[in-house]
Amino acid sequence: MATSWEEDQTRGGGAVSVGGYLPLFQDTNTDLDIRLSTAVSSINHAASEVQVATNSGEFTADSVVITLPLGVLPAGTVSFNPALPLKQQSAVDNLGIGLINKVVLKFKNRFGIPD
Repeated sequence: MATSWEEDQTRGGGAVSVGGYLPLFQDTNTDLDIRLSTAVSSINHAASEVQVATNSGEFTADSVVITLPLGVLPAGTVSFNPALPLKQQSAVDNLGIGLINKVVLKFKNRFGIPD
């Protein structure tokens, strides 16, 4: 949107991933271990492997991608060992939740725009 703002209109259309984003990863030929709806309590990344404690047990991985809700990360519900570096912790502390609404109106005929 920012790239076309000067044109007073946006290019392309909106899109909704009806089945969510998981199918993007399910069809790849990789050995990704994707865990959905798994509450994480602690992440120990001090060793060469990452140890993650969750509501369904513990597991170890070479690396992890964490997609915590925006309200969870700053609340400190998940503990990191060692603590996050100051730069990352500062970014977490400054995260905010905003309000956004997207409204789409479709009309049968154009109006208000000169031909």
